[in-house]
Amino acid sequence: MNELKLRLDKMNGLSDRIDAFVLFSKDMQFNPNFIYFTGSEDIAGFLFHDFSKPKIFTNTRDYPVAKKSWIKDIEIGEKDTLEKLVKGKRIGIDESTMHVDIYKKLTAAKAKLIDISQHLENARMQKTAYEINCIKEACKISGRVFSKVENDWKGMSEIAFKGLIEYEMHRQGVQPSFPTIVASGKNIAVPHHKPANQKIKLPLLIDFGVRYENYGSDVTRTTGSKWQKPIE
Repeated sequence: MNELKLRLDKMNGLSDRIDAFVLFSKDMQFNPNFIYFTGSEDIAGFLFHDFSKPKIFTNTRDYPVAKKSWIKDIEIGEKDTLEKLVKGKRIGIDESTMHVDIYKKLTAAKAKLIDISQHLENARMQKTAYEINCIKEACKISGRVFSKVENDWKGMSEIAFKGLIEYEMHRQGVQPSFPTIVASGKNIAVPHHKPANQKIKLPLLIDFGVRYENYGSDVTRTTGSKWQKPIE
């Protein structure tokens, strides 16, 4: 039983309420539910699943990327493809990520829209063995990144040290899971401080994470604080 089937099986309990569900992914906009079933964040289009065979509809530009996703049934969508698929059907949607323009298209097609966002959240909450391993690996990579740079901040500015941390991430073959925070001196009291072009002085706070196979880590470290207890 592969990973995709494990995830799709979590949705089977909805089959008596809906005829299909549809999830959307727009350019440069992160949709975790779309990624959950496709394994890719680089596709603009939508996923349609009627409990038989999932299918991705995308454009000519993203077609080659879509072919590398977990879902192998890929089609280049036409202007009215979405409306034809959902017309008159009970369609599960994720209201938490739905855009108004898409909502209007679905309602214009006389689809009965049923919010399944809570079901999606519950499905993603229950991690598979594959997901747990990905999270563990993300944490391991974070540890390696920190061990490489933890003593290299001297003489650097906050923003330069941020660049060094993220450079080391790239050397490890991963991307940041969120914007890296480097805060020093009084700046550590500012939540989500944006690293500035000023020399680092103690105390120093670093908050960073990496993404591995679309699973992220989150690490916070401080050094040089008079309130920090030494590790025994």
